[in-house]
Amino acid sequence: MATLSQPRPASNPSSTSDQTTPPSRDPLILMELVINSLGQKSDKIKILSEILPRILALGEVEQGALLVVGNEAHQLTAVIKQKLPDEVIRQFTREELGQQLLAGKQVYLTSQRLQLNPEQALLSRHKLKYLLGLPLQFNKEILGGLIVGSSNDFLRPEAQHRLEALGQLTALFLDHTRLRTQIQRQSQAKVQPDSPPSSSTTHELEELLAAIMSAEEEVVRQNKDLGILNSLSNEVGGILQLNVILEAAVRQTRQALNVEIGWFYIFEEGSLVLREHQGLSEQYVQELRQLKPGDGAEGMAFSRRQPILRDTLLFHSGRARAVVEAEGLRAVAAVPLLDPAGDRALGVLAVGDRTSRQWSPRDQRLLTLICRQVAQAVGNSQTFVEAQKKAATWEAKYSTIQESHAQLVHRTEILEQQIDSLRQVEQQIWLALAASQKARRDRGHEHHAVHERDDQLVAILKKALATLNKDEETPPLAKAS
Repeated sequence: MATLSQPRPASNPSSTSDQTTPPSRDPLILMELVINSLGQKSDKIKILSEILPRILALGEVEQGALLVVGNEAHQLTAVIKQKLPDEVIRQFTREELGQQLLAGKQVYLTSQRLQLNPEQALLSRHKLKYLLGLPLQFNKEILGGLIVGSSNDFLRPEAQHRLEALGQLTALFLDHTRLRTQIQRQSQAKVQPDSPPSSSTTHELEELLAAIMSAEEEVVRQNKDLGILNSLSNEVGGILQLNVILEAAVRQTRQALNVEIGWFYIFEEGSLVLREHQGLSEQYVQELRQLKPGDGAEGMAFSRRQPILRDTLLFHSGRARAVVEAEGLRAVAAVPLLDPAGDRALGVLAVGDRTSRQWSPRDQRLLTLICRQVAQAVGNSQTFVEAQKKAATWEAKYSTIQESHAQLVHRTEILEQQIDSLRQVEQQIWLALAASQKARRDRGHEHHAVHERDDQLVAILKKALATLNKDEETPPLAKAS
Protein backbone atom coordinates (compact mmCIF):
# COMPACT_ATOMS: atom_id res chain seq x y z
CA MET A 1 0.00 0.00 0.00
CA ALA A 2 1.41 3.39 -0.96
CA THR A 3 2.66 5.50 1.95
CA LEU A 4 2.33 8.91 0.37
CA SER A 5 1.19 11.60 2.71
CA GLN A 6 -2.56 11.72 3.13
CA PRO A 7 -3.98 12.63 -0.33
CA ARG A 8 -5.33 16.14 -0.50
CA PRO A 9 -9.07 16.64 -0.85
CA ALA A 10 -10.53 16.95 -4.33
CA SER A 11 -11.35 20.61 -3.70
CA ASN A 12 -7.69 21.54 -3.20
CA PRO A 13 -6.55 23.29 -6.40
CA SER A 14 -2.97 22.20 -5.95
CA SER A 15 -3.86 18.52 -6.12
CA THR A 16 -6.86 17.59 -8.23
CA SER A 17 -7.38 20.82 -10.13
CA ASP A 18 -7.11 20.69 -13.91
CA GLN A 19 -3.58 20.98 -15.23
CA THR A 20 -2.33 22.65 -18.40
CA THR A 21 -0.86 20.45 -21.08
CA PRO A 22 2.82 21.32 -21.69
CA PRO A 23 3.52 23.18 -24.91
CA SER A 24 6.15 20.72 -26.14
CA ARG A 25 4.77 17.64 -27.93
CA ASP A 26 8.14 16.02 -28.75
CA PRO A 27 8.04 12.48 -27.21
CA LEU A 28 11.73 12.44 -26.33
CA ILE A 29 11.58 15.84 -24.61
CA LEU A 30 8.42 14.89 -22.72
CA MET A 31 9.92 11.55 -21.63
CA GLU A 32 13.06 13.32 -20.38
CA LEU A 33 10.89 15.77 -18.42
CA VAL A 34 8.92 12.91 -16.84
CA ILE A 35 12.09 11.09 -15.78
CA ASN A 36 13.64 14.28 -14.41
CA SER A 37 10.48 15.03 -12.43
CA LEU A 38 10.41 11.53 -10.95
CA GLY A 39 13.99 12.02 -9.76
CA GLN A 40 13.22 15.18 -7.78
CA LYS A 41 13.07 15.19 -3.98
CA SER A 42 10.33 17.76 -3.61
CA ASP A 43 6.76 17.17 -2.46
CA LYS A 44 5.45 13.98 -4.06
CA ILE A 45 2.03 15.46 -4.88
CA LYS A 46 3.80 18.29 -6.67
CA ILE A 47 5.80 15.77 -8.68
CA LEU A 48 2.66 13.91 -9.69
CA SER A 49 1.01 17.18 -10.71
CA GLU A 50 4.00 17.89 -12.97
CA ILE A 51 4.14 14.52 -14.68
CA LEU A 52 0.41 14.00 -15.34
CA PRO A 53 0.16 16.59 -18.17
CA ARG A 54 3.29 15.14 -19.75
CA ILE A 55 1.92 11.60 -19.49
CA LEU A 56 -1.28 12.74 -21.20
CA ALA A 57 0.71 14.49 -23.93
CA LEU A 58 2.75 11.36 -24.57
CA GLY A 59 -0.47 9.32 -24.66
CA GLU A 60 -2.10 11.83 -27.03
CA VAL A 61 -5.08 12.33 -24.70
CA GLU A 62 -6.56 15.42 -23.06
CA GLN A 63 -8.22 13.96 -19.94
CA GLY A 64 -6.73 11.92 -17.13
CA ALA A 65 -6.14 11.37 -13.43
CA LEU A 66 -3.63 9.71 -11.11
CA LEU A 67 -4.93 7.56 -8.25
CA VAL A 68 -3.05 6.12 -5.28
CA VAL A 69 -3.94 3.56 -2.65
CA GLY A 70 -4.79 5.62 0.42
CA ASN A 71 -4.53 4.81 4.09
CA GLU A 72 -7.66 2.70 3.81
CA ALA A 73 -6.97 -0.73 2.40
CA HIS A 74 -8.52 -1.60 -0.95
CA GLN A 75 -9.46 2.03 -1.69
CA LEU A 76 -8.14 4.27 -4.47
CA THR A 77 -7.97 8.03 -4.01
CA ALA A 78 -7.59 10.62 -6.76
CA VAL A 79 -4.67 12.99 -6.11
CA ILE A 80 -4.28 14.71 -9.50
CA LYS A 81 -6.72 15.14 -12.36
CA GLN A 82 -6.95 17.00 -15.67
CA LYS A 83 -10.36 17.67 -17.27
CA LEU A 84 -11.68 14.24 -16.27
CA PRO A 85 -15.29 14.42 -14.95
CA ASP A 86 -15.84 13.72 -11.26
CA GLU A 87 -18.39 11.01 -12.05
CA VAL A 88 -15.77 9.09 -14.01
CA ILE A 89 -13.28 9.39 -11.16
CA ARG A 90 -15.88 8.09 -8.69
CA GLN A 91 -16.33 5.00 -10.87
CA PHE A 92 -12.61 4.26 -10.42
CA THR A 93 -12.38 5.12 -6.71
CA ARG A 94 -15.59 3.79 -5.18
CA GLU A 95 -17.25 1.56 -7.77
CA GLU A 96 -16.58 -1.65 -9.71
CA LEU A 97 -14.03 -0.14 -12.11
CA GLY A 98 -11.79 0.75 -9.17
CA GLN A 99 -12.01 -2.82 -7.85
CA GLN A 100 -10.79 -4.07 -11.22
CA LEU A 101 -7.73 -1.81 -10.98
CA LEU A 102 -7.06 -3.01 -7.43
CA ALA A 103 -7.21 -6.59 -8.75
CA GLY A 104 -4.46 -5.72 -11.24
CA LYS A 105 -6.78 -5.73 -14.26
CA GLN A 106 -6.63 -3.20 -17.06
CA VAL A 107 -9.91 -1.41 -17.86
CA TYR A 108 -10.60 -0.37 -21.44
CA LEU A 109 -14.02 0.98 -22.42
CA THR A 110 -14.81 2.14 -25.95
CA SER A 111 -17.92 3.85 -27.23
CA GLN A 112 -20.24 1.37 -28.96
CA ARG A 113 -23.48 2.11 -30.74
CA LEU A 114 -26.72 0.35 -29.91
CA GLN A 115 -25.44 -1.03 -26.59
CA LEU A 116 -27.35 -0.27 -23.42
CA ASN A 117 -25.30 -0.72 -20.22
CA PRO A 118 -23.98 1.55 -17.44
CA GLU A 119 -20.51 1.77 -18.94
CA GLN A 120 -21.78 2.91 -22.34
CA ALA A 121 -24.13 5.35 -20.60
CA LEU A 122 -21.16 6.80 -18.69
CA LEU A 123 -19.20 7.34 -21.92
CA SER A 124 -22.25 8.81 -23.63
CA ARG A 125 -23.03 11.29 -20.84
CA HIS A 126 -19.55 12.77 -21.01
CA LYS A 127 -19.13 12.36 -24.79
CA LEU A 128 -16.06 10.13 -24.40
CA LYS A 129 -14.74 7.93 -27.19
CA TYR A 130 -12.89 5.69 -24.71
CA LEU A 131 -11.65 5.29 -21.15
CA LEU A 132 -8.45 3.45 -20.23
CA GLY A 133 -7.58 2.51 -16.66
CA LEU A 134 -4.10 1.12 -15.93
CA PRO A 135 -3.18 -0.40 -12.55
CA LEU A 136 0.09 0.97 -11.15
CA GLN A 137 1.69 -2.23 -9.94
CA PHE A 138 5.17 -3.14 -8.70
CA ASN A 139 6.22 -6.57 -7.45
CA LYS A 140 2.58 -7.77 -7.52
CA GLU A 141 1.48 -4.91 -5.26
CA ILE A 142 -1.07 -2.36 -6.48
CA LEU A 143 0.10 1.15 -5.60
CA GLY A 144 -2.39 3.22 -7.59
CA GLY A 145 -3.96 3.73 -10.98
CA LEU A 146 -3.74 5.88 -14.12
CA ILE A 147 -6.96 6.86 -15.91
CA VAL A 148 -7.05 8.51 -19.34
CA GLY A 149 -9.88 9.32 -21.71
CA SER A 150 -10.62 11.31 -24.84
CA SER A 151 -13.65 12.81 -26.55
CA ASN A 152 -11.75 13.48 -29.77
CA ASP A 153 -10.45 10.21 -31.15
CA PHE A 154 -9.89 6.54 -30.31
CA LEU A 155 -6.67 5.35 -28.69
CA ARG A 156 -3.83 4.50 -31.06
CA PRO A 157 -1.69 1.40 -30.24
CA GLU A 158 1.49 3.50 -30.08
CA ALA A 159 -0.08 5.85 -27.54
CA GLN A 160 -1.31 2.91 -25.44
CA HIS A 161 2.21 1.44 -25.37
CA ARG A 162 3.60 4.74 -24.10
CA LEU A 163 0.91 4.98 -21.41
CA GLU A 164 1.61 1.44 -20.22
CA ALA A 165 5.34 2.16 -19.99
CA LEU A 166 4.72 5.45 -18.18
CA GLY A 167 2.40 3.63 -15.80
CA GLN A 168 5.29 1.31 -14.94
CA LEU A 169 7.56 4.29 -14.30
CA THR A 170 4.93 5.92 -12.08
CA ALA A 171 4.49 2.67 -10.14
CA LEU A 172 8.25 2.56 -9.56
CA PHE A 173 8.11 6.13 -8.32
CA LEU A 174 5.30 5.30 -5.87
CA ASP A 175 7.17 2.24 -4.63
CA HIS A 176 10.34 4.29 -4.26
CA THR A 177 8.38 6.83 -2.21
CA ARG A 178 6.98 4.08 0.02
CA LEU A 179 10.46 2.66 0.63
CA ARG A 180 11.92 6.06 1.42
CA THR A 181 9.13 6.70 3.90
CA GLN A 182 9.80 3.40 5.65
CA ILE A 183 13.53 4.16 5.85
CA GLN A 184 12.84 7.58 7.32
CA ARG A 185 10.52 6.13 9.95
CA GLN A 186 13.04 3.50 10.94
CA SER A 187 15.88 6.02 11.11
CA GLN A 188 13.78 8.24 13.40
CA ALA A 189 12.92 5.40 15.76
CA LYS A 190 14.33 5.89 19.22
CA VAL A 191 17.02 3.46 20.26
CA GLN A 192 19.23 3.18 23.34
CA PRO A 193 22.36 5.36 23.03
CA ASP A 194 24.86 2.57 23.52
CA SER A 195 22.85 -0.28 22.05
CA PRO A 196 23.74 -1.34 18.47
CA PRO A 197 20.91 -1.74 15.96
CA SER A 198 19.31 -5.15 16.05
CA SER A 199 20.08 -7.66 13.30
CA SER A 200 16.45 -7.60 12.19
CA THR A 201 16.53 -3.81 11.77
CA THR A 202 19.77 -4.01 9.79
CA HIS A 203 18.34 -6.74 7.59
CA GLU A 204 15.21 -4.70 6.92
CA LEU A 205 17.27 -1.65 5.97
CA GLU A 206 19.38 -3.75 3.62
CA GLU A 207 16.23 -5.10 1.97
CA LEU A 208 14.82 -1.60 1.55
CA LEU A 209 18.04 -0.29 0.03
CA ALA A 210 18.19 -3.26 -2.33
CA ALA A 211 14.60 -2.63 -3.36
CA ILE A 212 15.38 1.04 -4.06
CA MET A 213 18.34 0.08 -6.23
CA SER A 214 16.18 -2.47 -8.02
CA ALA A 215 13.52 0.18 -8.67
CA GLU A 216 16.09 2.60 -10.07
CA GLU A 217 17.46 -0.12 -12.34
CA GLU A 218 13.94 -0.87 -13.50
CA VAL A 219 13.47 2.80 -14.44
CA VAL A 220 16.62 2.62 -16.55
CA ARG A 221 15.39 -0.56 -18.26
CA GLN A 222 11.98 0.96 -18.90
CA ASN A 223 13.61 4.02 -20.44
CA LYS A 224 15.74 1.79 -22.65
CA ASP A 225 12.71 -0.25 -23.73
CA LEU A 226 10.82 2.92 -24.61
CA GLY A 227 13.74 3.98 -26.77
CA ILE A 228 13.64 0.61 -28.56
CA LEU A 229 9.91 0.88 -29.20
CA ASN A 230 10.21 4.47 -30.44
CA SER A 231 13.06 3.50 -32.76
CA LEU A 232 11.05 0.58 -34.16
CA SER A 233 7.96 2.77 -34.58
CA ASN A 234 9.94 5.38 -36.49
CA GLU A 235 11.50 2.71 -38.72
CA VAL A 236 8.36 0.78 -39.71
CA GLY A 237 5.65 3.38 -39.16
CA GLY A 238 5.55 4.68 -42.73
CA ILE A 239 6.53 1.49 -44.57
CA LEU A 240 4.09 -0.70 -46.51
CA GLN A 241 6.52 -3.38 -47.77
CA LEU A 242 6.01 -6.45 -45.59
CA ASN A 243 9.55 -7.82 -46.01
CA VAL A 244 11.10 -4.51 -44.88
CA ILE A 245 8.83 -4.38 -41.81
CA LEU A 246 9.65 -7.94 -40.74
CA GLU A 247 13.38 -7.49 -41.33
CA ALA A 248 13.48 -4.39 -39.12
CA ALA A 249 11.37 -6.06 -36.41
CA VAL A 250 13.60 -9.16 -36.23
CA ARG A 251 16.80 -7.13 -36.29
CA GLN A 252 15.76 -4.75 -33.51
CA THR A 253 14.28 -7.55 -31.40
CA ARG A 254 17.54 -9.50 -31.55
CA GLN A 255 19.46 -6.42 -30.46
CA ALA A 256 17.00 -5.56 -27.69
CA LEU A 257 17.02 -9.05 -26.13
CA ASN A 258 20.62 -9.90 -27.07
CA VAL A 259 19.73 -13.20 -28.77
CA GLU A 260 21.41 -15.06 -31.62
CA ILE A 261 18.40 -15.89 -33.75
CA GLY A 262 15.13 -14.29 -34.76
CA TRP A 263 12.44 -15.25 -37.26
CA PHE A 264 8.93 -14.35 -38.32
CA TYR A 265 6.04 -16.56 -39.48
CA ILE A 266 3.07 -14.98 -41.27
CA PHE A 267 -0.29 -16.76 -41.50
CA GLU A 268 -1.15 -17.30 -45.18
CA GLU A 269 -3.82 -19.60 -46.66
CA GLY A 270 -4.21 -21.79 -43.59
CA SER A 271 -0.56 -22.25 -42.62
CA LEU A 272 2.32 -20.33 -41.05
CA VAL A 273 4.91 -19.32 -43.67
CA LEU A 274 8.47 -18.34 -42.72
CA ARG A 275 8.83 -14.86 -44.23
CA GLU A 276 11.90 -13.50 -42.39
CA HIS A 277 14.79 -15.15 -40.55
CA GLN A 278 18.17 -14.13 -39.17
CA GLY A 279 20.67 -16.62 -37.74
CA LEU A 280 18.96 -19.85 -38.87
CA SER A 281 20.67 -22.47 -41.02
CA GLU A 282 19.50 -23.17 -44.58
CA GLN A 283 18.48 -26.70 -43.64
CA TYR A 284 16.22 -25.40 -40.87
CA VAL A 285 14.70 -22.82 -43.21
CA GLN A 286 14.00 -25.40 -45.94
CA GLU A 287 12.58 -28.04 -43.59
CA LEU A 288 10.40 -25.72 -41.49
CA ARG A 289 9.44 -23.13 -44.06
CA GLN A 290 5.79 -23.91 -43.28
CA LEU A 291 4.13 -24.87 -40.01
CA LYS A 292 0.60 -25.87 -39.14
CA PRO A 293 -1.07 -23.94 -36.30
CA GLY A 294 -0.26 -25.88 -33.12
CA ASP A 295 3.09 -27.24 -34.34
CA GLY A 296 6.15 -26.08 -32.43
CA ALA A 297 6.34 -23.19 -30.01
CA GLU A 298 5.46 -20.84 -32.87
CA GLY A 299 2.36 -22.75 -33.92
CA MET A 300 1.23 -23.15 -30.32
CA ALA A 301 1.64 -19.42 -29.63
CA PHE A 302 -0.41 -18.71 -32.76
CA SER A 303 -3.19 -21.13 -31.79
CA ARG A 304 -3.41 -20.04 -28.15
CA ARG A 305 -2.85 -16.35 -28.95
CA GLN A 306 -0.48 -16.05 -26.02
CA PRO A 307 3.31 -16.04 -25.57
CA ILE A 308 5.07 -19.42 -25.36
CA LEU A 309 8.43 -19.37 -23.59
CA ARG A 310 9.26 -23.05 -23.28
CA ASP A 311 11.65 -25.77 -24.33
CA THR A 312 12.17 -25.81 -28.10
CA LEU A 313 11.35 -29.50 -28.53
CA LEU A 314 8.18 -29.59 -26.45
CA PHE A 315 5.66 -29.10 -29.28
CA HIS A 316 7.62 -30.79 -32.11
CA SER A 317 7.64 -34.41 -33.19
CA GLY A 318 9.08 -36.62 -35.91
CA ARG A 319 11.17 -34.98 -38.63
CA ALA A 320 10.60 -31.44 -37.30
CA ARG A 321 11.89 -32.43 -33.86
CA ALA A 322 15.06 -33.82 -35.41
CA VAL A 323 15.61 -30.63 -37.42
CA VAL A 324 15.22 -28.42 -34.33
CA GLU A 325 17.56 -30.65 -32.35
CA ALA A 326 20.15 -30.55 -35.14
CA GLU A 327 19.90 -26.75 -35.22
CA GLY A 328 21.03 -26.68 -31.59
CA LEU A 329 18.23 -24.44 -30.35
CA ARG A 330 17.99 -24.55 -26.57
CA ALA A 331 15.67 -21.65 -25.75
CA VAL A 332 12.82 -20.22 -27.80
CA ALA A 333 10.32 -17.45 -27.10
CA ALA A 334 7.35 -17.14 -29.48
CA VAL A 335 4.78 -14.33 -29.30
CA PRO A 336 1.67 -14.10 -31.50
CA LEU A 337 1.16 -11.07 -33.71
CA LEU A 338 -2.43 -9.98 -33.03
CA ASP A 339 -4.27 -7.44 -35.15
CA PRO A 340 -5.05 -4.12 -33.38
CA ALA A 341 -8.64 -5.19 -32.72
CA GLY A 342 -7.47 -8.50 -31.22
CA ASP A 343 -9.87 -10.48 -33.41
CA ARG A 344 -7.29 -12.64 -35.20
CA ALA A 345 -3.62 -13.58 -35.23
CA LEU A 346 -1.53 -12.38 -38.17
CA GLY A 347 1.60 -14.38 -37.43
CA VAL A 348 4.30 -15.15 -34.85
CA LEU A 349 7.56 -13.47 -33.85
CA ALA A 350 10.12 -15.89 -32.40
CA VAL A 351 13.62 -15.49 -30.96
CA GLY A 352 16.01 -18.11 -29.70
CA ASP A 353 19.47 -19.02 -28.49
CA ARG A 354 21.72 -22.02 -28.93
CA THR A 355 22.54 -21.83 -25.22
CA SER A 356 20.22 -22.34 -22.26
CA ARG A 357 18.40 -19.20 -21.19
CA GLN A 358 15.66 -18.26 -18.76
CA TRP A 359 13.27 -15.71 -20.23
CA SER A 360 12.55 -12.86 -17.81
CA PRO A 361 9.23 -11.02 -17.37
CA ARG A 362 10.93 -8.04 -19.04
CA ASP A 363 11.72 -10.21 -22.11
CA GLN A 364 8.09 -11.29 -22.40
CA ARG A 365 6.79 -7.75 -21.86
CA LEU A 366 9.14 -6.27 -24.46
CA LEU A 367 8.33 -8.99 -27.00
CA THR A 368 4.62 -8.37 -26.50
CA LEU A 369 5.04 -4.61 -26.95
CA ILE A 370 7.14 -5.11 -30.08
CA CYS A 371 4.49 -7.42 -31.54
CA ARG A 372 1.79 -4.84 -30.84
CA GLN A 373 3.90 -2.23 -32.60
CA VAL A 374 4.61 -4.44 -35.60
CA ALA A 375 1.01 -5.68 -35.86
CA GLN A 376 -0.17 -2.22 -36.88
CA ALA A 377 2.48 -1.99 -39.62
CA VAL A 378 1.78 -5.54 -40.86
CA GLY A 379 -1.96 -4.84 -40.89
CA ASN A 380 -1.38 -1.68 -42.92
CA SER A 381 0.83 -3.62 -45.33
CA GLN A 382 -1.76 -6.35 -45.83
CA THR A 383 -4.51 -3.77 -46.32
CA PHE A 384 -2.33 -2.05 -48.92
CA VAL A 385 -1.71 -5.34 -50.75
CA GLU A 386 -5.44 -6.12 -50.76
CA ALA A 387 -6.16 -2.64 -52.09
CA GLN A 388 -3.57 -3.17 -54.82
CA LYS A 389 -5.19 -6.48 -55.80
CA LYS A 390 -8.62 -4.88 -55.92
CA ALA A 391 -7.25 -2.01 -57.98
CA ALA A 392 -5.62 -4.45 -60.41
CA THR A 393 -8.91 -6.37 -60.71
CA TRP A 394 -10.87 -3.18 -61.39
CA GLU A 395 -8.25 -2.05 -63.92
CA ALA A 396 -8.54 -5.39 -65.72
CA LYS A 397 -12.34 -5.10 -65.76
CA TYR A 398 -12.11 -1.52 -66.99
CA SER A 399 -9.74 -2.56 -69.78
CA THR A 400 -12.19 -5.30 -70.81
CA ILE A 401 -15.05 -2.80 -70.84
CA GLN A 402 -12.98 -0.38 -72.91
CA GLU A 403 -12.11 -3.13 -75.37
CA SER A 404 -15.77 -4.18 -75.68
CA HIS A 405 -16.77 -0.57 -76.16
CA ALA A 406 -14.20 -0.17 -78.92
CA GLN A 407 -15.54 -3.27 -80.65
CA LEU A 408 -19.11 -1.97 -80.42
CA VAL A 409 -18.06 1.39 -81.84
CA HIS A 410 -16.29 -0.35 -84.72
CA ARG A 411 -19.33 -2.52 -85.50
CA THR A 412 -21.59 0.52 -85.29
CA GLU A 413 -19.44 2.32 -87.85
CA ILE A 414 -19.64 -0.69 -90.18
CA LEU A 415 -23.44 -0.83 -89.81
CA GLU A 416 -23.74 2.89 -90.49
CA GLN A 417 -21.70 2.44 -93.67
CA GLN A 418 -23.99 -0.41 -94.72
CA ILE A 419 -27.07 1.75 -94.04
CA ASP A 420 -25.62 4.57 -96.16
CA SER A 421 -25.08 2.07 -98.98
CA LEU A 422 -28.66 0.79 -98.64
CA ARG A 423 -29.99 4.34 -98.74
CA GLN A 424 -28.13 4.95 -101.98
CA VAL A 425 -29.64 1.76 -103.40
CA GLU A 426 -33.07 2.94 -102.17
CA GLN A 427 -32.70 6.22 -104.06
CA GLN A 428 -31.70 4.34 -107.20
CA ILE A 429 -34.75 2.07 -106.87
CA TRP A 430 -37.10 5.01 -106.46
CA LEU A 431 -35.60 6.65 -109.52
CA ALA A 432 -35.97 3.42 -111.49
CA LEU A 433 -39.56 3.04 -110.29
CA ALA A 434 -40.42 6.59 -111.33
CA ALA A 435 -38.85 6.03 -114.74
CA SER A 436 -40.80 2.79 -115.15
CA GLN A 437 -44.10 4.49 -114.35
CA LYS A 438 -43.34 7.28 -116.80
CA ALA A 439 -42.48 4.72 -119.47
CA ARG A 440 -45.79 2.94 -118.86
CA ARG A 441 -47.71 6.14 -119.41
CA ASP A 442 -45.85 6.77 -122.64
CA ARG A 443 -46.59 3.26 -123.93
CA GLY A 444 -50.30 3.28 -123.33
CA HIS A 445 -51.06 1.20 -126.43
CA GLU A 446 -48.47 -1.58 -125.97
CA HIS A 447 -49.37 -5.19 -125.52
CA HIS A 448 -50.90 -6.55 -122.35
CA ALA A 449 -47.86 -8.85 -121.63
CA VAL A 450 -45.57 -5.84 -121.33
CA HIS A 451 -47.93 -4.36 -118.71
CA GLU A 452 -47.77 -7.57 -116.69
CA ARG A 453 -43.94 -7.52 -116.67
CA ASP A 454 -43.97 -3.90 -115.49
CA ASP A 455 -46.40 -4.76 -112.70
CA GLN A 456 -44.11 -7.57 -111.55
CA LEU A 457 -41.11 -5.21 -111.56
CA VAL A 458 -43.00 -2.63 -109.51
CA ALA A 459 -44.02 -5.27 -106.94
CA ILE A 460 -40.42 -6.47 -106.58
CA LEU A 461 -39.16 -2.90 -106.13
CA LYS A 462 -41.77 -2.10 -103.48
CA LYS A 463 -40.90 -5.27 -101.56
CA ALA A 464 -37.21 -4.31 -101.63
CA LEU A 465 -38.05 -0.81 -100.35
CA ALA A 466 -40.11 -2.22 -97.48
CA THR A 467 -37.21 -4.47 -96.47
CA LEU A 468 -34.77 -1.53 -96.58
CA ASN A 469 -37.03 0.62 -94.42
CA LYS A 470 -37.40 -2.19 -91.89
CA ASP A 471 -33.61 -2.57 -91.63
CA GLU A 472 -33.19 1.17 -91.08
CA GLU A 473 -35.61 1.13 -88.15
CA THR A 474 -33.51 -1.48 -86.28
CA PRO A 475 -31.02 0.30 -83.89
CA PRO A 476 -27.38 -0.38 -84.85
CA LEU A 477 -26.34 -1.31 -81.28
CA ALA A 478 -29.20 -3.81 -80.98
CA LYS A 479 -28.09 -5.44 -84.25
CA ALA A 480 -24.49 -5.46 -83.09
CA SER A 481 -25.35 -7.26 -79.87
